[in-house]
Amino acid sequence: MRFWIGSVVVWVVGMASGQGTRGVLHAGGHTRKADWQTILENPARDAYQQPEVLLDWIEKAVGTLQGRRVYDLGAGTGYFSWRMVRRGATVIAVDIEDSLLRYMERRRDSLGLSSQQWLIRKVSPRAPDLKPGEAEWAFLADVYHHLPERVEYLRKLRASLPEGGRILIVEWAPRETPVGPPLHHRLFPTQVENELKKAGFSQVRVEEHLLPYHYIVVAKR
Repeated sequence: MRFWIGSVVVWVVGMASGQGTRGVLHAGGHTRKADWQTILENPARDAYQQPEVLLDWIEKAVGTLQGRRVYDLGAGTGYFSWRMVRRGATVIAVDIEDSLLRYMERRRDSLGLSSQQWLIRKVSPRAPDLKPGEAEWAFLADVYHHLPERVEYLRKLRASLPEGGRILIVEWAPRETPVGPPLHHRLFPTQVENELKKAGFSQVRVEEHLLPYHYIVVAKR
């Protein structure tokens, strides 16, 4: 995932090594070849990404995952995908890196999950490759700031969601944090909100206090 996982790589490597995170592996949104499993599955990530806290909030504030069809864009190792499946969702997990797709397939098998519950696909970085109505929600964690031509991408994604569908974006707070991408790669919540509205989304909601280093933006199709 050339640009989608740039942020994830730098903040986990920085935490694991004890180094500062600025410029470790993140350079212009690109990453060098790395051991994605070690980086993306490092236990240090759980401490501040807080996946279960996030998913609990989503189920309370947005809707249940039980029976939901979710498009996990830039899924990486499936860090969020399998957790959503365990909560009853059908997840379409997409990435552009072959090694990560293979890793997700192995993880799916090891967890005893089916390819009907957890679909895994390779996609182009410039188009969601999602059939109309195939997913009710789109989920983007630490990915949005890497997308090229974000408003145009959002328009394509919106066209694939059903009426009343949701998009959920988890992004790095635009301030200094012990780990994370450089400040010039981060976006203010108002910028994400404005881009969603330009793409045609409505009822935008921002949550800035749930997670220590991230904010959440939810909008309706």
